[in-house]
Amino acid sequence: MNFQLRKWMSIGIEAHLYFMRDMYNNTMGTALRPFARFYMANRANWRLYLSSGGGLIYCIDPFPAPTFNDGRIGTRLNGTTRYDLSTEIRFSPRTFFTAGICHLHISNGNTKRVDRNPSHDSNGFIFGISHMLWPHHQHITH
Repeated sequence: MNFQLRKWMSIGIEAHLYFMRDMYNNTMGTALRPFARFYMANRANWRLYLSSGGGLIYCIDPFPAPTFNDGRIGTRLNGTTRYDLSTEIRFSPRTFFTAGICHLHISNGNTKRVDRNPSHDSNGFIFGISHMLWPHHQHITH
């Protein structure tokens, strides 16, 4: 959910389902994260924005798992931050295609001491479709 506050800024909340799979991890988690978007370009059919948000992620198994280089084990409940640079392209009156690049950080912030806080950082791509549930009405004042 995203609410446009100004032409150059919006706030919202997002829910994600993550699948963490590599040679050390095989778990999944769900995250809830409030965010803010700052639009560098906000045209009728195209938008470019920076987004930043932080929230919580709960994993089925402790994450991250110990590795060859770091024997510490993470926790099931962690904090998460995500930063992205994305674009939205309108392809119908209320539907947008979204694409971007992002950085994700997962850590418990030393809540269980440093020996239980190995943290995780990764970069990735964003692809999606967003749909406006309510039409946007512009209010003109004189």
